[in-house]
Amino acid sequence: MASGLDLVTKEGSRFFLKKRTKKLLLLGCVTTVVHATSCRAQDATHGHSPGDFARMALTLKTRLAAQPKDTDSWILLGRTYAALQNWPDAEDAFAHAMALRPDEPALHAQLGEVLTLKAGGQVGDAAAAQFGQAPDDPRSIYYLALALAQHGETEKAKARLRSLADAAPPDADWRQMVVDSLHSLDGTAHPQSTPQSSAIDAVEDELARLGPPPAAPADDAAPPRDDPPVAALEDRVRREPANAAAWLMLARTYRATGDAPKALDALRRANQSLPANMDLLLAYADALADGITEDKLPPQFIGVMQQINAIDPNQQDALWYLGLAAAQRGDNHRAAALWQRLAGQLPAGSRERKSLQERLDALP
Repeated sequence: MASGLDLVTKEGSRFFLKKRTKKLLLLGCVTTVVHATSCRAQDATHGHSPGDFARMALTLKTRLAAQPKDTDSWILLGRTYAALQNWPDAEDAFAHAMALRPDEPALHAQLGEVLTLKAGGQVGDAAAAQFGQAPDDPRSIYYLALALAQHGETEKAKARLRSLADAAPPDADWRQMVVDSLHSLDGTAHPQSTPQSSAIDAVEDELARLGPPPAAPADDAAPPRDDPPVAALEDRVRREPANAAAWLMLARTYRATGDAPKALDALRRANQSLPANMDLLLAYADALADGITEDKLPPQFIGVMQQINAIDPNQQDALWYLGLAAAQRGDNHRAAALWQRLAGQLPAGSRERKSLQERLDALP
């Protein structure tokens, strides 16, 4: 599943917005993050495991324990958490960096990007406010253009993206991302961007430039690990059942070790403890979607989508899947109502809108 839509059909299971890809400019290269509502380790990190990034985070936190005013390390920590799709901690790291450098526009743009990806790609008011503090940053121009598209102002969005692409240096890694977004708004086919360097390499280069981390003060406890053993995480969620971040990290850790059933069980337990937490519901739905092997959607998956829809009637995954479930049981009126609501959120002329309209037209 994705933070977009995912058609399940006999012809080729998931073909609609299975990879409505979010692009992360944070690392100075185009880091493609397939935002699958929970972290897909290989997609999100270009073949590197979440443990690689977690070790980077641990190195940075060790440095910050001894040098809490090291702004560069806070920025790198935010980027590392973003690569892990750990949006709350990424947001916190950038907030620390901004407190140390309040007049640096690029930090506002990076925080705005994190807030946007945290919201599943929707540019909300908080993110837009951050972008407004850095109007000349390519990130700000890009995401504010996407915000226009999200509000139906497709032509304005395309004009801004064209200007951004034209102004980009020829060797800018992110230029192809902008071109791809333009093609998407035009509804034309286009190849996926291929990053020219990996996120982890960028972080490693920056760490090498900063040098080895200083020793933490002897009287301080060691900083908390970001990738603790599963047993420690299990103990933590038992002690803190309302800690959504801990539940997500537990599920990601199980997934990183290849234990998908335990990852799924962790998310099931998480949603029992926090039944109205959207991040956990989306992560649980994503894990359930990975196990769908037949055309018909399983009741457990539909139930999670109903929970999501009850919290946010405009959430796109829920609108798509609940419409699909309705169509599968012959309730075409319900399917049409849900998909029409969804269609109203998709940019006019986009491939996604056209594909959805074809499904609507095919309803009896």
